[in-house]
Amino acid sequence: MWEKGTRVKIIGGAKIGLMGTVVVKRTENPVNDIRDRFLVEFDESMGGHSGNGAYKGKRGHCWWFDYCLDKFTTTDGIRIEQVKRKNNFY
Repeated sequence: MWEKGTRVKIIGGAKIGLMGTVVVKRTENPVNDIRDRFLVEFDESMGGHSGNGAYKGKRGHCWWFDYCLDKFTTTDGIRIEQVKRKNNFY
């Protein structure tokens, strides 16, 4: 569902309407907690980071999100939704 290349849009929290792309999907294994997470690189700076070593993104353009089976997810007060790519081929 949140695969690499998926386009997303911020719908709550910082910079509503800002678009981005899922660039990394991985599992983190903190003590007593197993979470699937994915990294989004936004088209413009949104006050994030550059990928924290998992990805070399633009400074301030990246944010980690918790994976869920829904088309919406919220992490650290930032809510995103998946958006369909427009297909210009006829």
